[in-house]
Amino acid sequence: MFHQLRLRIQDLEQMAKEQDKESEKQMLLAEVENHHKQMLSNQNAWRKANLACKLAIDNHEKDELLQSGVSSVRQRKMTKEGLVQTASSITESLMTISRMMSQQVQQSEESVQTLGKLKYQCMDYFSVHLR
Repeated sequence: MFHQLRLRIQDLEQMAKEQDKESEKQMLLAEVENHHKQMLSNQNAWRKANLACKLAIDNHEKDELLQSGVSSVRQRKMTKEGLVQTASSITESLMTISRMMSQQVQQSEESVQTLGKLKYQCMDYFSVHLR
């Protein structure tokens, strides 16, 4: 866009240099200078507008991320009740498993004691009958 404008200004400058009358030449060169300044001003304005748009887009994306973060925080808060219920259920299950394991341990202790008694009974039996 600015490249074509720059070429047109250069064409105008070339025409100004080719003028025979000094007054017309000076008038066209002044016009070239005005157009050149206007082009530079427009370029700066264009760059500033681009930067402003990029900044606005970045801010918009940041706001969207923050809003999704707020939404996820809300969702987490809403699911805290579900988590508490799940944790409670897990705790109850663990307590049941713990009781079952305790019963298993108790049965194993009774079995070990019974085996210990049987061992001594067998030893007594063999010591009496094998002598």
